[in-house]
Amino acid sequence: MPTPNEKLASSLAELAHVLGDGRVIRSAELSRTHRERLTRSGFLQRATKGWYFSDSPSPRSETDGGC
Repeated sequence: MPTPNEKLASSLAELAHVLGDGRVIRSAELSRTHRERLTRSGFLQRATKGWYFSDSPSPRSETDGGC
């Protein structure tokens, strides 16, 4: 059974394949599992309904309202 890190690595590899040289993707280009995993991890941000852009996860500070 894959570890959580291995699952994230698999999702990141799929994201890299789908993105190519761009930064924006349609939600249909990634499976729901990969999309949700990458969104939770901070690697994808929703732009508008059906569209996402790649992002680098950043640690939350006390000033940005994060928990």
